[in-house]
Amino acid sequence: MNGIVLENAGRILKKNIRCVIIMIMMIGISFYLLGISLTSKNMTNEAAVSYEETYGSKTTYYTGEFLADDQFEHYREERNTSELDQFKSFLSMLENCGQFSFVSLMEQPIEVTGIEIPDIFLLNYEEGAHNESVLKIEGETCYTTKSIAVTRSYFQAFSIKLEEGRFFTDEEYSYDLSSKKDIPVILGHEYQSIFQIGDRFEAHYLSEKFHFVVVGILNDEAFFFNRRTANMASCGRYVILPAFYTNSYDDFSKIMTMQRIHGIILSDIGYQETRDLFRQYQNEAGIGYWNLYCAYPSGDDPNIFQMYSAMTGEVSDQFRIIVILIFLFSSISSITMICSMLRENRTNFGIELLCGSSLKRISAQAFLMIGLIIFMGDFLALPFMLLGKIEISTFLIVQLTALLMIVASGTICAVYAGKMDLSSIIGGKE
Repeated sequence: MNGIVLENAGRILKKNIRCVIIMIMMIGISFYLLGISLTSKNMTNEAAVSYEETYGSKTTYYTGEFLADDQFEHYREERNTSELDQFKSFLSMLENCGQFSFVSLMEQPIEVTGIEIPDIFLLNYEEGAHNESVLKIEGETCYTTKSIAVTRSYFQAFSIKLEEGRFFTDEEYSYDLSSKKDIPVILGHEYQSIFQIGDRFEAHYLSEKFHFVVVGILNDEAFFFNRRTANMASCGRYVILPAFYTNSYDDFSKIMTMQRIHGIILSDIGYQETRDLFRQYQNEAGIGYWNLYCAYPSGDDPNIFQMYSAMTGEVSDQFRIIVILIFLFSSISSITMICSMLRENRTNFGIELLCGSSLKRISAQAFLMIGLIIFMGDFLALPFMLLGKIEISTFLIVQLTALLMIVASGTICAVYAGKMDLSSIIGGKE
């Protein structure tokens, strides 16, 4: 009996092979999107919760310097070593403060040479002025590429994750650049079509030429707070450099160290107390007379992380609604097509009844047909889910959904088959 049911179900499906293929593809896509949406939901929920727990009550402040020209030139003088030591002491106090978080975050474009960089990675591309970012240096064509120099706290502050490779080591933040060793970089995910882990390239950094080596590539959900736009920005088109610590006193090292004051402070203790601590550290380091600042980005009190937390959750919910609608559409379409196939085979079912078959067997055929289609759709989605790095728990949820869909859809089709009016067909054929 089971063999006959399977044979008849296969015959009907083979007869309607085009519709079957379409149904399998629709269901496979639905299962894949379901897995992706669940994974995306988990990841964005984790990001939202992480941001809310860590920064939900914190305010963002800008830090930087407005040194007068004569003060800056005095700082850069070769014989002046004390101010660099004092400044490094001040930075250390900011980075180790237990009452707020300081993130050094300096946009520092590099001029890449020897390889053509696509326009989307060039400085000012979004403003439509990227043509100005292609220039000649010492006769070589150079591409001024978006880049940021960051301290260790950057990756933790923005919950940055890697697609592949590794983060910077402690030693890579502090080695002597005068040795002209390779500078490690981490690239945004959109660079994957250009560079791979271990690739090297040359670029001008702070007017000096260095070799760079790719040690990591970020995933596509890496964002950071862009000081220039006062908003969250994707890391996808950025080169990430270490903000170097140095024991040298040359002019290059002084300029490089000065850049580290440009960043943000994340604080929940209020502006007045945050600024007072900032000034206190300046005075304790002996550079209270320097014109350094800690201020709101635009004179108001933004909480960009709270907005970002809400944004990630909202986008995830919208995507999930779309996936549910697609899933319902594919399910209803498949049930409708199966019922149509059953209706087209009413005559054969009538003959089967005359030959001693039963309505239960016909219903079983209907159940088996929709079950096979859903199973094959699930099997089609399986490799894509694995490539999409679907979590085990999410994969099990998708399989449970497939099982429930087989039971529900199969039951509907079986009931439909059992309620078809076959008596008129039987009588007509007699």
